[in-house]
This record gives sequence, structure tokens and C-alpha cells, in this order.
Amino acid sequence: MKVISYLWLVVFFVIVVAISGYSSVQEKKDVLFQASTVNALLEGVYDGEMTYEQLKRYGDFGLGTFNGLDGEMIGLEDKFYQIKAGGIAYLVDGSMRTPFAVVTYFEPDKTVLLDKSVDYKELQQYLGNLLPTKNIFYALKIEGIFKY
Repeated sequence: MKVISYLWLVVFFVIVVAISGYSSVQEKKDVLFQASTVNALLEGVYDGEMTYEQLKRYGDFGLGTFNGLDGEMIGLEDKFYQIKAGGIAYLVDGSMRTPFAVVTYFEPDKTVLLDKSVDYKELQQYLGNLLPTKNIFYALKIEGIFKY
């Protein structure tokens, strides 16, 4: 799925502090919340305890997956979507659980208009030149029409 691949590559997180665990936090700018770790996921931990209703308390924008790796999760504008192999986006029921997710409250620091059509490599180069450093996380929301 090229669209899903692009979303995984494009959406990175603007954040300085990473929070782990399930403790409650207030909505804060520049905070990244991660449910579990990518290493746990890579080791085969495909079932988690955190529901998407709980995850909403930590952010409204992000990426993740579902128990049993049942699709990709995209968090956008305070809603979570499940993208299955067929490429259709389904609104997520709050009781569904995740073994891994990363979310933040998306609040843009900068808005940029790219006024020409670019391919994926050109987009990567453009974003690489736009971002001040490679050693922190960024959240990017890209609106446009994508061929896949």
C-alpha cells in the first residue's frame, strides 16, 4: 500500500519529550506519547492493553496499529482510523486496543505551501531542507492529492 507507506514516512513527530506508561497527562504542546515500544512490536508483542479511548487523552494525531496487527492506525484531527489491507479507512471504536501507537496534540509551528507537484524523492529532499535538525522528532501534516 503506497498510501500507507507514504503516511508512515511523512508523519513524524514534533516533540522533545517522550512519555512512556499510561499515567494521565494534560494536553501539552511538544509532547510525544508512545504506547509500548517498537522493539516490543518487533519481538512479537502484538496485543496491548491500551484502548483507543484511553489513547485519545494523550494526543489527536499519530500512527500505530491494532491488536493482532489488524491494520494501520492513523490519528488525524481528533479521530483515529484503521486502514486495512484493502486501503479503506474505518473510524475506530474506542474500545479497540493497540500494542503500539505514537501520538501528540498536533499544533503547527509553521505552515508552508509547496506550489508545485513533486515526486516522493523530491518531497523528502524538500522536507529535509525545511527541518532545522535531524535529531529530534517532527509531526508533519501534508495535505494534497497523492497518486498511488
